[in-house]
Amino acid sequence: MYRLVLSMLIMLLVAIFSIQNKDIISIAFLTWVFQVPAVLLVLGSVTLGALLTGLLSTFRQFGLGREIRGYQSKIRQLEKELQELKPPADAGKEAGGEPKQAGETATL
Repeated sequence: MYRLVLSMLIMLLVAIFSIQNKDIISIAFLTWVFQVPAVLLVLGSVTLGALLTGLLSTFRQFGLGREIRGYQSKIRQLEKELQELKPPADAGKEAGGEPKQAGETATL
């Protein structure tokens, strides 16, 4: 919820800044010179930043999903090993082959 509020606050600040800066500015890149309104530059920069952030987040989510699947596979493997190591259901029998009677205590 706080991310939504923070995002809306940032959008509001960008909108206020853009409205107040309608002047045409010159941008030089290598040998090119562009003249654009400051509003377009600010909004374009914010949009590009949001798109790059979303793209990087998507790659991170795919990586985390792959990591989770690896951990789930490891869990299944370890659970299988645990089942193989558990004693059989008739492990309650004593060494002589007779099951213990209720109330009977083991003697040393």
